[in-house]
Amino acid sequence: MASELDTLLAENAALKAENAALRTRLSTLEAKLAEALRLLGTPKNSGNSSMPPSSDLAPRKNQALRKPSGLKPGAQPGHPGRTLEMTETPDFIVDHVPDYCHGCGNDLLQASLAFVGKLQVVDIPPVLPVWTEHRFFSKTCACGCVTGERPPGRSAVYGPGIKAAAAYFSAAHYIPFRRMGHIFSNLFGLRVSEGSLENFVAEAARRAAPAVAAIRSKVGAAPFLGSDETGLRVCGKTEYVWTWQTQSATFLALSDTRGFRAVEENFPNGFPDAVLGSDRWAAQLKTAASGHQFCLAHLLRELAYIEALEKTGFAIAFQALLREAIHLHNNGPPDKAAIAGLNLRLDGLLAEELTERMPKSRTFQNAMTKHRGCVLLFLEVPGVAPTNNRSEQAIRNVKVKQKVSGGFRSREGAKAFVALRSVIDTAAKNSADAFKCLNLMFQTEWQAV
Repeated sequence: MASELDTLLAENAALKAENAALRTRLSTLEAKLAEALRLLGTPKNSGNSSMPPSSDLAPRKNQALRKPSGLKPGAQPGHPGRTLEMTETPDFIVDHVPDYCHGCGNDLLQASLAFVGKLQVVDIPPVLPVWTEHRFFSKTCACGCVTGERPPGRSAVYGPGIKAAAAYFSAAHYIPFRRMGHIFSNLFGLRVSEGSLENFVAEAARRAAPAVAAIRSKVGAAPFLGSDETGLRVCGKTEYVWTWQTQSATFLALSDTRGFRAVEENFPNGFPDAVLGSDRWAAQLKTAASGHQFCLAHLLRELAYIEALEKTGFAIAFQALLREAIHLHNNGPPDKAAIAGLNLRLDGLLAEELTERMPKSRTFQNAMTKHRGCVLLFLEVPGVAPTNNRSEQAIRNVKVKQKVSGGFRSREGAKAFVALRSVIDTAAKNSADAFKCLNLMFQTEWQAV
C-alpha cells in the first residue's frame, strides 16, 4: 500500500512540475503574441489569412509613398487629350456619290455634286511573307579560273526581318516561343517552329555582344550610375539579374549570386571616379566608388513603415527632411544656405535620443549615422539623382518576363534575354527604335538573307 502511495505521489509531483513548465511557456508565448499583434495592428491580414491586401490595417514596408491629391481619377480639366488625326496624304480615296434619290427614286447622274464631308479609315492590310529567290551563276575566265558565288547548303533560309521580329517579341514584349509561333502563323501566314524562334533569339544575343560591351564601357565611365538586382528563376533555381545604368545607358548581367562576386565579375575595379546610387544592399555599398548615394524613395518607404509601427516624431521629421531635399534638388541648382540648413537638421535627427520603445527607429538612426555621407550627397554633387528609380525600372522588365513565362529553361536563354534588354533599354533612353536596332544587326551578314 505504501509503495503504491509513493508512486502516486511521485506521479503527482511530476505532473505539477510539467504543469508549471507549460504555464511558463504559455505565458512566454502569450507575451510574444501580444507584441506581434501590437506591431501588426490587426490579428488578421493578407499575410496570415485569406483576406485581400486591400483590407490590411497593418503597415507594410512596400506601401505607396504617394499621398491622396483629392482630384478625380483620369484626365484633369485643361488636359489637351489626344485623338486619331487625319493624314494629308491618304493612300486611297473612295468617293461616295448617290446615283438615285432616296425619296422618289429619280436618277441623279446629271445632278450637281455638293461636298458634305470626309472620313478617313486607317487599317493594317494582311501582312504576308515575301519570298525572294536568289539565283547564282559563275563565269569562266580565259585563264581558266571559275568565278561566282555558291549558294548556302540549305534551299531556303529565314530573313533578317523574321529573326529581328522574334528577338523583339521575346525581349521587348516578353512573348513565349509557343505564343510567338501562333503570331507568325495567324498574322503572317508563316509557320516557324519553337526551336527556330529560340535559335533566332540566341543569334540576336550573339550579334548584340559588341553593342552590349560598348554599353558596359559607357556605364563604367559615367560620373553617376545606379545599380540594383532581382531574382530570376532559371532551370528551376533562383539566379540574379543585376543592372548598372545611367541616364543614357542600361547594362544588365546574369549572375548566380546576389553577393559582391557579381560586382567583381562585371566591374572588377568598381567605379573609383563615380557616385553609385543604390538601395543600401551590402554588395553595392562594398563597391569601390568616389561616393555612394542612398535611394531616398526606399528610405521614405521604410520611414513610413516605422511611423505606422511606432508613431514617433522622429520618423515624421526624417520624412519631411528627405522630401524637402528632393524638392530642393528638383527645382534648380540647390542654394548653399538651404543645403547647410538641411544638413544641420539631419545631424540633429541623428543625434536625437530614442527610447527602447522605438527599436526600429533606433536601428534606422544607427544605419544613417554610419552612412551619414550617403543621405544628402546628391545636393552636393551635380548630376547625382536622389532616387534609384531608373534601376528599379530596368529590373522590372525581368520580373514581367518571369510572370509571363514562369522563368527560363536554360541559362543561355536567360543570358540572351538580359543582353537584348540591355540593347532595347539603351535604345529607348536614346529615343531610338528598338526593332530597327535589332533588324540592323541581322542585315550585316549574307547568311541572314
